[in-house]
Amino acid sequence: MSVDVVGSTAFKQERNRSDPQGWLEFFSSFYTEFPELLNTALLFILRQKKIKAAPPEALLWKALGDELIFVVEISHRSEAEVHLLAFREAVRKTVTSFIHKEGFLSVNFKATAWLAGFPVGNAAVPLDDQKGGIPYDFIGPLIDIGFRLANLATPRRFVVSVELAYLILNCKDSVIDFYFEGKTQLKGVIQNRSYPFIWMDNYKGAEGADRHPEHELTEKEDGLTGKAPSNSPTLKDFCLAYIKEIGAPLMIPFIATDPADGLEKSKEYDIEREVIENRLRKVFIVREDIEITSTESSQDAVDTEKLDIDKLLPE
Repeated sequence: MSVDVVGSTAFKQERNRSDPQGWLEFFSSFYTEFPELLNTALLFILRQKKIKAAPPEALLWKALGDELIFVVEISHRSEAEVHLLAFREAVRKTVTSFIHKEGFLSVNFKATAWLAGFPVGNAAVPLDDQKGGIPYDFIGPLIDIGFRLANLATPRRFVVSVELAYLILNCKDSVIDFYFEGKTQLKGVIQNRSYPFIWMDNYKGAEGADRHPEHELTEKEDGLTGKAPSNSPTLKDFCLAYIKEIGAPLMIPFIATDPADGLEKSKEYDIEREVIENRLRKVFIVREDIEITSTESSQDAVDTEKLDIDKLLPE
């Protein structure tokens, strides 16, 4: 899940003219406060939905300039919905905290969320000497697609990947409404074929101080244009058909601990996983600091001094 500052370049240029690095306090506060707002928002959603067993908190993976990217491992499809709702709530609180109270700063915030499965299709690369935080860098085709989707996001449009939309649409009694804007080009991914533009509304449903100042205007505009959520079985069927049509690197999402209907593992998955496990052992397990004696084979050294392969192979 990604939150990014909209209009940050112009904001920094504008502030710098009247006050050298006058933008620094805003960004420092954003980096510090958003994770706290996210944790608070998660507790709020859990209370709202009367969920007693809290899922793992989303952790900050990395900061890329003005963008903060969070990651969470989900064990059930319902956790994906909870985290999306919490992230949207945190973005709303951020708008209230940083824009409204400052007399409408010339910035805004946008959000994106996507799924990436491991180890098949994508990889978690261990980082050396990582002090706290997440000790992996995540790379792969679906990671790239997520970053491309972020370019479609706006302060109103919280963009989600087609697999994530399909996962949520398979949740019983989901409260998330999705909008469908057709398909659009994402540079350099899935052989430049058009990708579904699916989003949830950051403005809709917020009350009181958290209502975005443009909410009423966009609501009236939607009435004129006929824009409405597309949470019909047709959207779920479309997502499934699209994933099947494109094939790799897309994959029908499944969660090993959530073997419910609609999220079945493909027949090829276990075969691909075995290939990936062998590749991971070759790439990550052999350590350069191991001295192999004449009485032991290199395989013996790998077996006794290897990394914990299970940590590289989350479900």
